[in-house]
Amino acid sequence: MFAETLLDTVVAGIATLPLRQFVEDVSNDVKNPVMDEKLHFPQLKTIASGDYTTWNDKIATPPGLYYLSLLYAKISNSEITLSNMRYFNFLGGVLLAMLVMLIRFKNKEAGFSAVSILLNPLIAIYYSLYYPDVWASVFIVAAYAVIVWKPKNSYILSAIMSAILGSLSVTFKQSNIVWVFFMGAVIIDSIVKDGKKYKYGEGIGDILTFIKTGLANITTLIPFIIVGVAFFTLVYQNGGVALGDKENEIIVPHLAQICYCVTFIMIFTIPIWLSSRTFVDYVNDNLFSISGLMFNAAWIPILYIVIENFTIIHPSMLSDNRHYVFYFIRLFIVREEKARLQLIPVYHFSFYIIWKLFKNNYDNNTPNKRTAASPLIFYSFMICLSISVMLTPMFDLRYYIVPMIFFRLFVSTISEPFLPINILHTYNTEIRYTGEGIWLWMWTQFIYISFLKYTFKYGSEVVERVIW
Repeated sequence: MFAETLLDTVVAGIATLPLRQFVEDVSNDVKNPVMDEKLHFPQLKTIASGDYTTWNDKIATPPGLYYLSLLYAKISNSEITLSNMRYFNFLGGVLLAMLVMLIRFKNKEAGFSAVSILLNPLIAIYYSLYYPDVWASVFIVAAYAVIVWKPKNSYILSAIMSAILGSLSVTFKQSNIVWVFFMGAVIIDSIVKDGKKYKYGEGIGDILTFIKTGLANITTLIPFIIVGVAFFTLVYQNGGVALGDKENEIIVPHLAQICYCVTFIMIFTIPIWLSSRTFVDYVNDNLFSISGLMFNAAWIPILYIVIENFTIIHPSMLSDNRHYVFYFIRLFIVREEKARLQLIPVYHFSFYIIWKLFKNNYDNNTPNKRTAASPLIFYSFMICLSISVMLTPMFDLRYYIVPMIFFRLFVSTISEPFLPINILHTYNTEIRYTGEGIWLWMWTQFIYISFLKYTFKYGSEVVERVIW
């Protein structure tokens, strides 16, 4: 275990070097604020000047990033410059990797590496830009790390600390409130596992066990309930979830976003599930099993209804070519009248991969052996993923960052090798971790190089670039 942790630390440390270089490249080549930085950095300067009441109505997220930035500037005696604040986000990325290593060290059945999270291409570009997403992720992962480590072996203390850290994450990004509630589910799941109460395979029996345990330990959930009540009180007083830009940040049932999110997760995790066996299982589970046929008799029509009736194309997504979603939508969703329906098989397969990887992980559980996953964690994860992405009209991949992080923290690589070859089977896990690191790095490098090298005129601006 020590050797694995040491190797994970070394590899993560090496991975930060090119990311640090990208931070310098961005600071040297992109000296002026880009896109949302044009909102965030001036707002930081306003607060730094002592003006705590002036607020840019175009900023939808809370001010947590600005106050943490001021604290960092004071402690490090740093000047409040765009370059320094971008570097501060890079430090957030390093801290994120350290938190993942702490989680991995404590979880003896961990199926991820620090690089699995650090090089997530959805978040990696923001290590070099002044956006709130990095620190929002740091605090919600810290909330999970507290539960994993269970300080003083106390569920109550873990819950209090997790709820505090989770509430801090909400001051960076409101949608993280969903993942604060997920922490409540995780801590009840941990209590059930510690008591060896799951039967693993009884289905409804395990669900009832989870519910009974939650009710019996309601005091443990009080910190999360308090955070939830405080959040919704503020939402009521504010007249909505978003602080600003309320004409765009409205709540609508954009259910197709769930399909987009699981598809991106499926793509970015290809190295951990790709094998001939995966495709054989997919066919067998869906076409050659009675339960699969019965499930799909309902599931495929549901997917059709969701895509046909709950796909929202926000006007800005078709006009703002500074974001990759502009190209995704034009290439895959509005290419022709029924183009979005042609993606249903991709969505179907993506949902299957999410379920399969969770199932592979929790199927390894026994009363004497536990992984991070369980059927109840799977259900909770899917509910939280759905709520966190489906209530906005915007096709914004930043909403997918936290779901992808938690997905990787709760699943493992599959046990089958890429191909039925002995040497691939012997070193399957090592090969898959290596492949995942290379795969994520290729995406991250592409995103950074495109951002740095591809420039164009946008409206009255001299130069603009492309990010998520």
